[in-house]
Amino acid sequence: MTNYDYEIKIEDAKRNIYLLKPTYLNIVINDMDNIMPYKKGSSQYISEDLKRGDNIRLYS
Repeated sequence: MTNYDYEIKIEDAKRNIYLLKPTYLNIVINDMDNIMPYKKGSSQYISEDLKRGDNIRLYS
């Protein structure tokens, strides 16, 4: 195996995308709702299901 082949193998491994199994999707969504609620009165609150995100690239 050449150095080129080795580097190609490493880069190809970085391209793998792992998807969440559908059976676990509802668990993750429910956990995220419990962990990160959109609280009324916060600066980013718009509605119970929506919040405003900041564009952090504007400030760098």
